Amino acid sequence: MAADLYSVATGGVIGVLGGFLSNYTIEQFKSKKAAKHLAQSFLGEIKALRTITEARGYTEGLKQIIEHIEKTNEPILYQVKVRKDYLVVYKENADRIGMLEEPLPEYLATFYTLTNSILEDLESLSDGTFSNRPPQSLIKCYKEMLVLFEKTGACGEKIIEIITEKYSKPM
Repeated sequence: MAADLYSVATGGVIGVLGGFLSNYTIEQFKSKKAAKHLAQSFLGEIKALRTITEARGYTEGLKQIIEHIEKTNEPILYQVKVRKDYLVVYKENADRIGMLEEPLPEYLATFYTLTNSILEDLESLSDGTFSNRPPQSLIKCYKEMLVLFEKTGACGEKIIEIITEKYSKPM
């Protein structure tokens, strides 16, 4: 009788543990799959931003304007109108970046903060905020913007490297 009770209790414990472990395993798999999809979405958005920036020659344009102002002392406003929201993946998923493996959340937050800073600068240049600045002030602004472009690009490359390494393997 005691052996039967022991067998029933052991079977019950095994059943509960099996149910818990199978649910835990399924949830872990779902979570890893969701993280992989999220990482790949960020990868796509960042690669697209890099492609757009390179194709439109934003940094080269800035360098040419800086060079021209330094030679001529004529103020030139660098104007790029951003009409669409190119940060959709980030805005829709910023609250979920914590599910990604470290150090990816930190790099993503840095990349998108730098990108937003560039967008604010471009907006200020386009709306006339800088229109009355002397040439040396514009050069300073453009050089700072160029640094932001370069740091954002380097951060984006690091994100691409991390995602490729951690999230491109089949599950």
